[in-house]
Amino acid sequence: MEDRDLRVLKFLTDVRIATNDNIQQAFFKGLNPNVCYRRLSYLVDCKLVKRTYFNIDGKRNIYIYYLDKKPSRKILEHDLLISKFASHLISEGYEILEFEKTPIIAGIKPDAMIKFRSNDKIKYIFLEVQLSEHDCTSKYFNIRSKVSGEIPNVLYIVTNKDIKNTKLRDLKVVIDDLNFSKVKFYFS
Repeated sequence: MEDRDLRVLKFLTDVRIATNDNIQQAFFKGLNPNVCYRRLSYLVDCKLVKRTYFNIDGKRNIYIYYLDKKPSRKILEHDLLISKFASHLISEGYEILEFEKTPIIAGIKPDAMIKFRSNDKIKYIFLEVQLSEHDCTSKYFNIRSKVSGEIPNVLYIVTNKDIKNTKLRDLKVVIDDLNFSKVKFYFS
């Protein structure tokens, strides 16, 4: 087993599901995709990782990699965007220090809390993937008064919707598209 295999396993432990493309982007950047596929097949053969085919967007079947419970089709697109965001951070050179998917903080359940190093600065964010019309920001109103200890100071929303209510007292709100085009701008 290679060191990179251990990093892939840690990544899957954090994000819970990922595509070959997510893992390729984060850990095999610049290499032939077959290298990534062979390493993932090795991990599957060793029974360290599971995979199953899913039809994505009605256009193509792809493997989804996971460690324990088979992913739910109902939230697949949502959860893959969380994984894609994490792999995007890694591929851009950011070091993920902590990643917690769906933690519960003062009754609030963000999609993820991520602490990462950007240059020599530590960034700490709540991540929300917003694919439906419901409001994902109001639950964060006055969050600092509900929590003792360190919490993120940025609410990073990835969405394809037009979100209007973005004024929060305790958090800076960043709204980005599904391709994460603002990551370098906000975290450099």
